[in-house]
Amino acid sequence: MKIQLLLIMSLSAILSAEPLTELKLLSIGNSYTVNAHSLLRHIIEQHGKAKAVIGMAQVGGCTFERHWKMHLKSEKDANYKPYRFNDKKMSLRDYLTAEKWDVVTIQSQSLQASQPETWQPYLDNILGLVKELAPQAKIVLYRTWAYRADHELFKKDDGFTAEKMNEKIGQAFAELSKKLGGAPIIPAGDAIWAAYQEEPVKFVTPDKEFDYEHPVHPKLPNQTGSLHNGYRWSKDKKTEEWTLAFDASHLNVRGRYLVGCLFYAFLFKQDISDLTWAPKGIAAEDAAFLRGIAMKYSAPRK
Repeated sequence: MKIQLLLIMSLSAILSAEPLTELKLLSIGNSYTVNAHSLLRHIIEQHGKAKAVIGMAQVGGCTFERHWKMHLKSEKDANYKPYRFNDKKMSLRDYLTAEKWDVVTIQSQSLQASQPETWQPYLDNILGLVKELAPQAKIVLYRTWAYRADHELFKKDDGFTAEKMNEKIGQAFAELSKKLGGAPIIPAGDAIWAAYQEEPVKFVTPDKEFDYEHPVHPKLPNQTGSLHNGYRWSKDKKTEEWTLAFDASHLNVRGRYLVGCLFYAFLFKQDISDLTWAPKGIAAEDAAFLRGIAMKYSAPRK
């Protein structure tokens, strides 16, 4: 009840329509947090209307359970500091007290995002620690995305599809928001899904012209329209042999640009229709499309 009350009291400020020019943001998560943050600083700097202090308490693949167990370990061992901030090693306690954070975002591990039964009691413990050590911070939920449609998980003929995964993640975060008295949700998963449905040139899989059984370097399947990394060639440093790698979970530069723009527009309440910067590899027309999706989903949702 105490967490819910504090969250409700903090909502009026974050739901304000006034653009923010300064923000201290801490995200607790994993590689999906890295995806969201990878272009965020550049977007903020290039837009030129706000400044930010940004921290990431993240470890690749980290679940709520693992974050909490790492915290307990660091409480017993002062030398155990699994995170980094400004080139310094940090515990979760260190991180939460390193700055007077305005916002703390939280997200679950990718597959467990659709399995809320795995979140507790670890999530409640983490939220309690945030409110204890950073009571001024507004807690915002970072609703992540489904795997790409050609992920192995969706080939089991059990009815579980990318669309079902996306729906389950959305339901889980909506229930969590409700439990927390209406905590705002950054709907990254909704934005990614919408971009796949609305983009002018849609991603199609499989590529019927590509030999997946006998791939030959450097040829890759056609992945036009993808927002996930997908296929790429990886060279073994020892043998120097090329292997076709596949990542249907994390975002490519298009996906990271979309989610970075969404984070900025959502948290800073900034209109990015006048943002002209985009990273190399994204055409101006495509960048405008992705920014449009980000703006569409930037209004706080519950």
